[in-house]
Amino acid sequence: MSDASKQSNQMSILFALILVMLLAPMGMVVYFFDMGYWYASIMSMSWIANLETNGIFFRPDAIMILASLPFSFVRIGFVYMIWRAYVGKTTTRRALSVGVAMELWFSLLFYLPNLIALLLAPMVFMFWPLAIPLPILLVSGWLAFRLSTPIGIPTSWADQEQPERWWEGSNLDSEQYFRI
Repeated sequence: MSDASKQSNQMSILFALILVMLLAPMGMVVYFFDMGYWYASIMSMSWIANLETNGIFFRPDAIMILASLPFSFVRIGFVYMIWRAYVGKTTTRRALSVGVAMELWFSLLFYLPNLIALLLAPMVFMFWPLAIPLPILLVSGWLAFRLSTPIGIPTSWADQEQPERWWEGSNLDSEQYFRI
């Protein structure tokens, strides 16, 4: 496979990952209450679905991109890291580690306010939600690396050639700097 066709294949994979990032659910939060009542919310960057004991409510929402930004900005970073791996600026291992952090971020961000509330008022009984990340984007990124490996191998900063220093071998005469 030539580099041009491999690069177009990688760009189509990146476009598909952007679609998955926007449309696939990032997580599900389940609340359990007294007397068998439960409530679940499935969140995506472009829609939200609420599942209750008495029905399902689905709402596509363009404003959800801004509302879910604290949960989803790491998803944008994951797709960016996959692009960097395809360009050769990072390794696939680093990109996938950002993907794992992305999945943990959803649960951590959801439990953090409850943990702070528990530390501030330990005697108050609270309902703890069950935050479940849905790793659809992580699996898609992993499959993208399996389908099309990155073109270049990233170089370490120690392996890169150093630019010429200004005090070594400059084309300018040193007397030009000191003329008044």
